Amino acid sequence: MIPVTKDDIRKVLERAFLFGEGNIYLPEQATSHTPTTLTPITLTPEIYTKEETNEMVTGICGAQEKLGDELRTVVDDTYQPLDKGY
Repeated sequence: MIPVTKDDIRKVLERAFLFGEGNIYLPEQATSHTPTTLTPITLTPEIYTKEETNEMVTGICGAQEKLGDELRTVVDDTYQPLDKGY
């Protein structure tokens, strides 16, 4: 058994990320495997019409307003007994 700490694992993962390693092996096993590289995926940006963009913004703003109203209700319900001196 090989003693390994979380810091050791973190260092190995950081090194693999920095060097773009697709697979991680112990040094004694690395020679028996064929190295592979990950192919980067490029996403094509979606193009929206002005109407679609406005609809998305309106939906986001509406959700934020609703959340704000719910938060105000929770805060009011929490602090109202303190205001009345109960």
